[in-house]
Amino acid sequence: MNLALIQDGYPPAIVPPILRVDYVSLLERAHRDDRDFMEFIAEREFESQKEMLRLFQIPFPREGQE
Repeated sequence: MNLALIQDGYPPAIVPPILRVDYVSLLERAHRDDRDFMEFIAEREFESQKEMLRLFQIPFPREGQE
């Protein structure tokens, strides 16, 4: 999954240990319907990007700001 994200220009999506059970459960269900898994990964990607901005002390733009 992270290889595909990186190849498309995104940073890896970090799944913290506290969310591993949710990740595995959603991944197993994704064989039937992948919507919830996709939403989970999108949220993890968003949070990972915010964490990188915090790490480099770059202000996170708020909605409505450019």
